[in-house]
Amino acid sequence: MERRKEPILSRLGPVQKLRGALVKRAGEFVEAARVDLGKSPGEVLGGDLLPLAEACKFLCSRARKILASRRCSRSPFWLGDQQWVCRIPYGVVGIIGTWNYPIFLSGVQILHALAAGNSVVWKPSEVAPQSARVLESVFREAGIGPDRLVVLPADREYGAWLCDQEIDFLVFTGAETTGRAIAGKLAQRLIPSVLELSGVDPLVVLEDCHDLDLARKAIWYGIRSNSGQTCIAPRRLFIYRGHYEAILAPLRAKIFTEGPLPLATGGQITVARSIIEDARTKNATITGGNFAEVGGKSGMQPVLIETERTDLLACREACFAPLAVAIPFDQLEELPKLLGTTSFSLAGSVFAGDVDDGLELGPLLDSGLVSVNDVIAPVAHPDAPLGGRGTSGWGVTQGEEGLLAMTRPMVLSIRKGQFRPHYDNAWSGNDHRDDLYNLFRISHANGLMEKLKGIWSLVTRRKGPF
Repeated sequence: MERRKEPILSRLGPVQKLRGALVKRAGEFVEAARVDLGKSPGEVLGGDLLPLAEACKFLCSRARKILASRRCSRSPFWLGDQQWVCRIPYGVVGIIGTWNYPIFLSGVQILHALAAGNSVVWKPSEVAPQSARVLESVFREAGIGPDRLVVLPADREYGAWLCDQEIDFLVFTGAETTGRAIAGKLAQRLIPSVLELSGVDPLVVLEDCHDLDLARKAIWYGIRSNSGQTCIAPRRLFIYRGHYEAILAPLRAKIFTEGPLPLATGGQITVARSIIEDARTKNATITGGNFAEVGGKSGMQPVLIETERTDLLACREACFAPLAVAIPFDQLEELPKLLGTTSFSLAGSVFAGDVDDGLELGPLLDSGLVSVNDVIAPVAHPDAPLGGRGTSGWGVTQGEEGLLAMTRPMVLSIRKGQFRPHYDNAWSGNDHRDDLYNLFRISHANGLMEKLKGIWSLVTRRKGPF
């Protein structure tokens, strides 16, 4: 693809047009997501379209300032130059899209890459081809042509094909095993990347949580939101034992009233079955989990696994299904061991009466996103970056950090005049060791007296110790 420079205001014009087009063509998106994934209109509007439109608004109002060159702080007096940090687009950014939020996640990544000045090659998910067609059409309607955005067929093999092309940066959202394979392939050519992989995210209910109804509703929302097909859904529920029955008893009853939810692929059913069977062999209590077809798609009733153990697959295996495992605890001191059962680290939630208690627990969760008294929804904030660590990947998308991630920093250094003493050693053999030592003392010695000695030695040209 062509690598070209375009003024940022020209790049942001289509972003503003796309924002309005999302509203105008909302019905097409709703229908496409229904056909692809069985999503409800509310899920498409709240989980895809509204967050993507907010991301457009964020870019239009903030991108110019975020990407502007900045002057470095005052140089050390002995250096004597001016330095600027400029943000340079990588060139061609490859994006391998996901299917669970095919409009929001792919849309934000494409927009950030384009706003940063890159060209984009996008491979949509084969699981959501109709959503991809509508999204491509809206990009074209906004004035983003194939010279800036190339859309590959959604067929699975084009993801591997894209990794072998002449790209400068890659963003992948998907499964951990696929992410590892992509990372290995890109490493051979030293191509940088952002990998947004899976999560087995914890939700902790502390002893001082006084709104148990809120915590209960959050758990239920997290289990069934998007049919459980959300990478930052709460999978591991660590609940203070004194609140355990008050929270879980209504959830057990709720599951019995719930029918199966549609899942995008049969592979998710296979993983969920293996997790449930593993829990059964380890004497866990299992509520729900019936399987049935829903609207021509594989479906699964929400399932709650209850146990005192942490060696279950449910505690360490990523799963895109309406499933969670609940474990009671008695003391906060137990949490580090309970939390350390998986190498995934994407997001986490804490429900506490005292917000400060929740914030103090944040570092222990060791996640890219920690929510206090909420789940999932905070990721829709357009200025908040999203990214994990460990098995959940590296790098971020979205927000200021996500926009900067689509660029590389380049330093411009400007020095005026003829004074270049650092050239002298190579040319005449004078390495200025005495002056350098005194400058070192003046700049960094402890105490005023030592600094003054350095100044006096510099003025009087006194020999140093070397």
